[in-house]
Amino acid sequence: KLRTLRKFLQQHKVKAMLAISIQREVLDRMIAEKRLAYTDVPVLSLLSTHLRAMLWREMYTPWLISQSFLSICDLVDDALLKDVCVSAVSTQMVCPGDAVFDSAVAMQQAYVLIGGVMQYTPLSSTNVIEIRTGTWLCEMALWTHWTTKGLAESVASGELLLLSTDGLIQVAEVHPEVAFLMGDYASTVCKLVFQEQLTLSDLMSEIQ
Repeated sequence: KLRTLRKFLQQHKVKAMLAISIQREVLDRMIAEKRLAYTDVPVLSLLSTHLRAMLWREMYTPWLISQSFLSICDLVDDALLKDVCVSAVSTQMVCPGDAVFDSAVAMQQAYVLIGGVMQYTPLSSTNVIEIRTGTWLCEMALWTHWTTKGLAESVASGELLLLSTDGLIQVAEVHPEVAFLMGDYASTVCKLVFQEQLTLSDLMSEIQ
């Protein structure tokens, strides 16, 4: 593969410094260890529903409570995130160069990068922002009608945790105390966004 790449670059007379950078990046991505997804481990399908729910809670709760408001909700109702992990969370594996979302897309889920490296380019700028593990994207989609403000793409093989807005609402319906808090929080977020004329970004997090 690398031999073919070198031949391609030579035939198209790509300058040496650029060719070296291209080959180095391709090599780094080729040798990067692939992250295993749940579906890559078939024996996990043998787990009982109870144990599977416990596994998902163990795997995903630390990422969810990195968002301060969800952490507060967990303190109010310690059964909430178990249900969220089972009913509102999914994962997405990404490869180098994969576009996670483009700009101007109606978004109904939030993302957390739980493995790998991504980059984000705002619609209003050519500056590329590196995204590291633990970063939330499109968090605002959980609380308001959200349209993406830039392009997010994967730089290395990795994994994203997806939190569905509809799934979160459905879970909250059976946790009435938390549902009240979420409704109040969402209203506050909407007021701040539209009244304070905030600069909007898919990397916005933690409305204070």
